[in-house]
Amino acid sequence: MRVEAKAHRPPRGRVNTAPIAIVNIRLREFEDAGSPARAMHSVLLGYYCSTRPDDLVYIDAPYAITNTQAADLFRAGLETRLQVLDKLPGARVFIFVLTHSEESSGDLFWDSGLSSDSLNDWWKRMIPDKLMMAGAKHDVTVALLSCGSLVEISTQRETLKMLAQGMQVQRVIAFGAHAVQAYFTSSFFTCYATTILIEGVFLNDTHFARLLQASPLLTRHSSVLLFTRQDSSKGLLHVKEFRWGHPTIQPYGNALPLQCPMCGRIYTWAFKAGKNGEQRVRCNGPGCGYSFQYTKGADQIPIRSGELGTWFMRYL
Repeated sequence: MRVEAKAHRPPRGRVNTAPIAIVNIRLREFEDAGSPARAMHSVLLGYYCSTRPDDLVYIDAPYAITNTQAADLFRAGLETRLQVLDKLPGARVFIFVLTHSEESSGDLFWDSGLSSDSLNDWWKRMIPDKLMMAGAKHDVTVALLSCGSLVEISTQRETLKMLAQGMQVQRVIAFGAHAVQAYFTSSFFTCYATTILIEGVFLNDTHFARLLQASPLLTRHSSVLLFTRQDSSKGLLHVKEFRWGHPTIQPYGNALPLQCPMCGRIYTWAFKAGKNGEQRVRCNGPGCGYSFQYTKGADQIPIRSGELGTWFMRYL
């Protein structure tokens, strides 16, 4: 017998509209409108608003903390609003934290210009019990939209990992740029919403890099860190860094110097690929000839390549 028919799987066959709760904890100076959390909510609305509107929950939690009493009031108010999770068994919970981090220490801010004394203290006073325990019943993802000092300082990165493990989260997403432009991440999170949350695509390294490749504003702007569980049966997290590279813009993820250190000219670089994959860089300034080269790190794994360059992954 010969079957002459097109193999067809309707798109809705892969649609997962199990409950989703998005929590946007944001420093009040940042607007909710246009934020990555709101962008994610907007792209998900079409899957829920006509058939199951109560299964898509959005909690906007702006803050400006000036004393411990204000922190207690914020935490208690958010705890009350989070009671809705009791009505959403098995919900996917996505927590955005949109704030500043102190440049030298990586500590998160209470208010504009006011940094906390430690990441532990900020977490203890701002994250209510309902979120601290959510990982026991829900698939929880945390997205940190603060400047890169939070994760580029190794001690802070380790503290963040321990706090996330205490919450039993499945994953943490953070960004390593010195001054993160949080709104550049919106396209990444909307792609994440449709492919991971709705279509149910498994989030492996290749697909994570595919999400990054679909977010061109991130390429030259920031490295991206993904904390994921080493073993689904255990709560331990390991950390991967994804960094974009391009042969003539950011060789193997390295930012080129703006100025030649020998002649002082601005961005006069010429490029040539070496036999063993190294990228050779030479100053084109008259009479200069200063040169250096970049090589791929032994721990760098190319994950996703295309016209826009390559994303490299390494374990931290």
